Amino acid sequence: MPVAPPLPCPTRHSVAAAHRDGHSADSCEIFYRYLFYICTISSILSRMLELCHIALVALYPEKNIRRSYRVSLGRDLLGAWSVELRYGRIGQSAQQRRVPCGSLEDACRIARAHLRRRLSAPRRIGCAYRVVSFDPGVGDLFLPALPTGLVTR
Repeated sequence: MPVAPPLPCPTRHSVAAAHRDGHSADSCEIFYRYLFYICTISSILSRMLELCHIALVALYPEKNIRRSYRVSLGRDLLGAWSVELRYGRIGQSAQQRRVPCGSLEDACRIARAHLRRRLSAPRRIGCAYRVVSFDPGVGDLFLPALPTGLVTR
């Protein structure tokens, strides 16, 4: 586990000021170490083991449309299924959402709903998304989540 960097107490410019404010230097150090470890543990637990994904791109330079969309299915460190969505304008930092799911069927249903929305892009934004990367996973794990017509095999 990483070592917490020593952080000063926000109300302390010196040990004397910490005692004057009612804080001991040790209690501030313990608080910041505890906060550091909680943040580290939560970031480790929030990571997802990606098992399969599909990446889509919508490009139409004449209308200034440059969009990317990625849907991933995976499990977190505790074994729960989740769907991760990354989307945004190409060249900019992407938005990211993770939707926890109770089962693989729920994850496929959620992914399918989001991908079905991408199929309606020609009507909504004027150009279609095309597949740029597709990994169905072991045993074609992602195939039940795909709407018909999105990927041809």
